[in-house]
Amino acid sequence: MGNSCHSSSSGLVGLFPCSTDSPDDTQDLGKRVAGYASPGDVFALVGPVGSGKTQFVKGICSALGVEERNVTSPTFAIAHEYEGDFSIVHLDLYRLESEDDAINIGFEDYLSSRVLALVEWPEIAVALLPANTLIFSFEHLEGEKRRIQILNPDIIPTTDAKTDDSCDVRRS
Repeated sequence: MGNSCHSSSSGLVGLFPCSTDSPDDTQDLGKRVAGYASPGDVFALVGPVGSGKTQFVKGICSALGVEERNVTSPTFAIAHEYEGDFSIVHLDLYRLESEDDAINIGFEDYLSSRVLALVEWPEIAVALLPANTLIFSFEHLEGEKRRIQILNPDIIPTTDAKTDDSCDVRRS
């Protein structure tokens, strides 16, 4: 694996920041993050077009039992719903023009305690996101390399029961 990430021995926060070398590496990181995801979680994914947000979502969904080939960007549909180990909703708010647009599509209804919500381009609806939304930032480095980090790691409990010490990644 070409990831330059921290070990997961200190939970989800311990995986970040992370640099990936390819779309497959970004998906692999998403698979590791899936081990910490639960219904009711909201992950906001912030970054420019092509920065790896959908690849990350593919990895999360794949690890939670959704066939990777079924996971696509919902840019035009705005929302895709998947059934895996639990329900997942993948939202892309890129085409929305206002917070009212988000309200009109039922954005708040998607953020239920019964689903994992993965939100690309959340900026238009930031006021509607729950306080415990975990914000992931994606940036292009060079070529296919990406840097992914958690912008608000302080909201993650320090006693994360889902720690996986078997993760094989290099320390950065």
